[in-house]
Amino acid sequence: MTLALKTTDLARTFDIGKRLIGPPRGQVHAVHPVSLEVATGETLGIVGESGCGKSTLARMLVGLLPPSAGTIEIEGRALDRADPAAFGRLIQYVFQDPV
Repeated sequence: MTLALKTTDLARTFDIGKRLIGPPRGQVHAVHPVSLEVATGETLGIVGESGCGKSTLARMLVGLLPPSAGTIEIEGRALDRADPAAFGRLIQYVFQDPV
């Protein structure tokens, strides 16, 4: 089985209450650690309630948002070391409301 996509302990947090001086007041855990394996030829659907992290996860998977923790591999290559032009030919993001 050839893997098209693999994530390991992928997570994303956002600081809340940022100030000019001093630490943020807290963090929101938008995506808790998630590990996925999607084989070549498989289709993945991400569903869930509003605000549960679907869009944040999708943005991380296509490289629009860096993860706070974890790794993403596309066809065995680490996303954070991929050539953006070559990577763009492998994966696409379809927005909910394309205008």
